[in-house]
Amino acid sequence: MAEYQPEGPVVLVPRGGEWGEAAATLIREHGFTPLIAPLIETVPSPRKDELERAVGDLRAGRFDWIVFASASAVPALAGLAGALPSCVRVAAVGSATEAELLKAGFRVDLVPPATSSAADLLSSWPEERGNTALVTGSQLSPPTLANGLKELGLDVTRVEAYQTLPVEAAAVVREGMRAGGIAAVFVTSASVATQVAKQFLGIPTRTTIICIGESSTVAATRLGLSVAATATEQSVRGMLDALVHLNAHAAAATDYPQPSDPSTHTTPTNLG
Repeated sequence: MAEYQPEGPVVLVPRGGEWGEAAATLIREHGFTPLIAPLIETVPSPRKDELERAVGDLRAGRFDWIVFASASAVPALAGLAGALPSCVRVAAVGSATEAELLKAGFRVDLVPPATSSAADLLSSWPEERGNTALVTGSQLSPPTLANGLKELGLDVTRVEAYQTLPVEAAAVVREGMRAGGIAAVFVTSASVATQVAKQFLGIPTRTTIICIGESSTVAATRLGLSVAATATEQSVRGMLDALVHLNAHAAAATDYPQPSDPSTHTTPTNLG
């Protein structure tokens, strides 16, 4: 069998599923070769009793707010869409979470206007703050959002809506990284940053690490990763824009060929 030759610089996509396929399509349209190699996966929380009690309290109108700290929390609570009492308001930590909520049929009452972070959501909190809030997240979610709401005077309950678990990259992916065959890595969360640092030892200096936002950049930097850029728009498109910008400025120094006509590229590589 002939050795596989990518049609453009390879970009590692660290999540699979619909998100990974959508990301791969965008990456391919920009002339790069996507490599879907999930480093994390989202699974239902084993703490089902706590989640069911929280859902019951929401249906009964015992919370003024339900706060989604991540888009990954939406599926676990999708059954509430259209069933929330009008007195319960919905807050999303950012635009990606808002999009998932709207897709699931929720209304969204509050989302930060700029970047997606707990700090931005807290700074956007309305003067009519309410008294109680249910904050949804994973077992790895930092307490920043819940603590900030408490400082605003709300009685806060945290519930684990899902868990984030590590996924071991295939040996061929790890070898490709060591050999310098991966041009860029997209870091989409602190959890992904952790797995990149753990699983890919000795990342070549020419491999470009792009983070989706400031929180991912902070986590990656603390783990010793050399972050080349942080996306100004917290999305796959934003990370691609950052990568294209870097490539344009480093074209003379890089060994990687510049992407050609995006219409000539074919299906994404999936070694994950």
